Amino acid sequence: MSDATRLLTADELEKFPDVDYKYELVEGRLVRMSPTGWEHGRIAMRFGFLLGRHVQARKLGEVVTVDDCRRRTSA
Repeated sequence: MSDATRLLTADELEKFPDVDYKYELVEGRLVRMSPTGWEHGRIAMRFGFLLGRHVQARKLGEVVTVDDCRRRTSA
């Protein structure tokens, strides 16, 4: 398999230098993510507000944002 088609691991992706674009792994392939915009921000804020209100009313903990999350682990 050539370097251009070699599958990557999450550990390898974490070692990539910070660049202007965000990337994700899809079945081992590096995919450049589309930049977020106004609509994404509006929806994210609304969802965060509603989720925060639900969590706070039930004393379930805290709701936070993560702007530079590099690895999502399975629970």
